[in-house]
Amino acid sequence: MRVNQQPAYVLHTRPWSETSLLVDVFTHEHGRFRLLAKGARRQKTGQRALLQPFQPLIISWTARRSLGTLTGVEMRMNFPRLREQHLASAYYMSELLFKFLHAYDAHESLFEAYDEAIGKLCETQEPESVLRSFECSLLSEVGYGLQLEHDAGSLEPVDVNARYYYYPEKGPVKVREHDSQAGLTVSGRTLQALSSKIFDNQQVQKESKQLLRMLLTRQVKGRLFSTRTVYAQMLKSQTGKRPLK
Repeated sequence: MRVNQQPAYVLHTRPWSETSLLVDVFTHEHGRFRLLAKGARRQKTGQRALLQPFQPLIISWTARRSLGTLTGVEMRMNFPRLREQHLASAYYMSELLFKFLHAYDAHESLFEAYDEAIGKLCETQEPESVLRSFECSLLSEVGYGLQLEHDAGSLEPVDVNARYYYYPEKGPVKVREHDSQAGLTVSGRTLQALSSKIFDNQQVQKESKQLLRMLLTRQVKGRLFSTRTVYAQMLKSQTGKRPLK
């Protein structure tokens, strides 16, 4: 199989030989998979500078059995350089793709969401809304979309002024007076924000993050996301502060 001129991002690279690289890519029409980039480690080749994470690329390849061979790569558009303080957020999104997507499963709308998120991270100083929006898109794309519009118990529309328990299996259930149930609660305003992907205040951002991280961690059976762990250790060693992203 030969594929030409496919929008793509590099997710990860590692040496394959003295001159070549193994490159994990995420493409618009073919999903996530691995390619061999022959000669890409040579200093004189232009591929080495292009095969970096978070650069919008156009790639071509030939596929034989499980490992294809990269045959062409060029820039698709010019983004501003990704801010250093946003690298952990971008790597976190890439790690989500590794954990949730099977190789060669096409997810065109998720590619577009990732493409948009990388562009926004290049421009914004506040990554929280970008990450929450991408997490929502990911869960929806892989079949774990959130039920946000109605109370799962009464089927009434969500009240922005009420609070709700969120049950992963069925959705939000309104907290009643003297209710003794345990679990994560969020406001109806937060559910509305998740539905619209507009996170316009700190309380909504905090609750959205807690809910989405609970759902994501549940789907990977409690395994920690390594980018979060590495980032937390790096930040603690440098500043003694807790991570914000």
